Amino acid sequence: MANLASYSILDNRVKKYQVDYLLDTLGVAFEWVILELILNLNSAEIEESYVDNGMDGGIDAIHIVGSDVHIFTCTYAETFHNASRNFPQNKLDNLIVTVQKIFSRDLTTTDVNPALWDKVRDIWDLLSSSPFTLHFYVCSNKEKPTGAAIRRFEESLREYRIVDFNYYDLEDIVSIILRAHQQPVNGEFTFIGSDLPPIVIPPFKS
Repeated sequence: MANLASYSILDNRVKKYQVDYLLDTLGVAFEWVILELILNLNSAEIEESYVDNGMDGGIDAIHIVGSDVHIFTCTYAETFHNASRNFPQNKLDNLIVTVQKIFSRDLTTTDVNPALWDKVRDIWDLLSSSPFTLHFYVCSNKEKPTGAAIRRFEESLREYRIVDFNYYDLEDIVSIILRAHQQPVNGEFTFIGSDLPPIVIPPFKS
């Protein structure tokens, strides 16, 4: 269940990114936050990976490193009330169709936006030259997809052999943010950018 404190931590980060990077919507800002947190991308790398611009087939970003293809689909609840809902199954279904068309080479330039088309061509080049690994990231400040939606999603895409699936909900994302703001030194946690004193954790005793 969504936690208001966690929601506020992430929402503040998203709103800050929207202002700092002059992004159009909170949803776009959330995707920037996700790409930075999970893949540690800088702003130039995020812009290069970003494909969410209508006609995106449920794909918001693709980042290719060597033979690893990282595919992101995201959704953002702009109110705390909506954060209690599950990741929408229709977005996963849309992604399934798009991925299947990519690997059957059924896509054309009229099916997707230019940014996604460039990434599709990069994937096709990769397919013809070397083995690859697909990494799917389903990210939201909502709840994870339902069990049935996850099963359908994974069963539909496992045919591509080397595939892994990663699901991030509100609490998962906030945990990453908080870990990034902690510096453990000699048994103390110092919160970066905070005036709070260090929290001393005594040595573990068996």
